[in-house]
Amino acid sequence: MRLQQVDLGVLAHTQEEFGKHLSEMKDQISNLSNQQTSMTRESEVLRDELPTTRDDRTLHETRLSDLESIFHILRSDLDFLLEAHRKSRCNHENREVPRLHLPDLEFEYAPYIAPKDTPVSHSTN
Repeated sequence: MRLQQVDLGVLAHTQEEFGKHLSEMKDQISNLSNQQTSMTRESEVLRDELPTTRDDRTLHETRLSDLESIFHILRSDLDFLLEAHRKSRCNHENREVPRLHLPDLEFEYAPYIAPKDTPVSHSTN
């Protein structure tokens, strides 16, 4: 499907929203990375302490594993968003409709496509 006409203001707004979302994802990844480092240190300290029970170790190792899983998921999401953002810029130049393929969800920028006979607005509103 070819993109016939695009409201450049809407496209700029979409790219701005992508940028905001990417920034939020980077902050979340940074926070999770800090938590992961903290949990790793805490887990190492707990392993070295004699009074620590096996249940405590298991709990902390489980929490650390959960944080690592979340970190990898967010990292994957960030990589996906960066790739989608890059493709949207390329597709805008090629006049193609950018499509995002998400797990169990497909989203198309259909609301941003003007009908063929509609004049293109070049405002940045």
